[in-house]
Amino acid sequence: MCLKHNIPHKRIGKLVVASNNEEIKKIEKEYSNAVACGINNLRFLKEKEVSRLEPDIRVREAFFSPDSGIVDTHAVMKFLYTQARSRGLTFSFLSEIIGVKRKQSRYVLTIREPKGEMFSFESAVVINAAGLSADLITQMLGMDLEKKKYKLHYCKGQYFRLRNPDKFSIQHLIYPPATNISLGIHITPDLGKGLRLGPDARYVSGIDYTFDEKNWQLFYDAINKILPEVTPEDLIPDTVGIRPKLQKESEDFRDFVIKDEADEGYPAFINLIGIESPGFTSCLAIAEKVREMLNIYSV
Repeated sequence: MCLKHNIPHKRIGKLVVASNNEEIKKIEKEYSNAVACGINNLRFLKEKEVSRLEPDIRVREAFFSPDSGIVDTHAVMKFLYTQARSRGLTFSFLSEIIGVKRKQSRYVLTIREPKGEMFSFESAVVINAAGLSADLITQMLGMDLEKKKYKLHYCKGQYFRLRNPDKFSIQHLIYPPATNISLGIHITPDLGKGLRLGPDARYVSGIDYTFDEKNWQLFYDAINKILPEVTPEDLIPDTVGIRPKLQKESEDFRDFVIKDEADEGYPAFINLIGIESPGFTSCLAIAEKVREMLNIYSV
């Protein structure tokens, strides 16, 4: 899509790196999982081979994914928005859904507009892609979140940026082994030739986008292990985000929910719950999956 429509992107490749024996075991598991998913052009690299690709980093081993890359996310969203509008879709920004109910063969959705006015409309299909509020939309319909294990838990992530990216010669995405709740604090070159670090991941009780600079030591330690020439003065605060997690902090990882709730008595109500990273990367594949689900309804 990016090639066809001139959306800024760059296939720079990704190194998933390990600094000790424990991390080597983790990336070997990630490698095996990727191969099992049909990715057949990955290769393992020893320390000297990694140094030839990235002279500034110091790790024991890594595997290399040549097809990974970066993209202008806002340009992707703008393109999809423009395409949708050209096909007759209507967008209603800053409008809040405050009620959803089943009425015979359709759904009635009640909306509150920015100035407080309310209105309702009917639809044969509902695709619940409400991000951090996807569980609340489901609850409005009358489904038990605890029983379905759909309750979302907020996980906050912060990014730092390197003040002087030219100090380093990073050319690829550099990822540590994934943890149970995140992909780890990684190094991401951007299309503007900057270097971004993060995100970290910590569970929070509510939605709050305030940047907490107290976490700089965590970032510094994680990056310094891979990039030994980095100094505390190199780090500057960047952005904050919140991800919707299906698992509690003490629970094992749970993957996306992409489900037609017909077996619950709600046909053509498609739930997309817990869509976090790599939800953006896989958004077109998710859309195709939803399209397949709706084919049986002739819509």
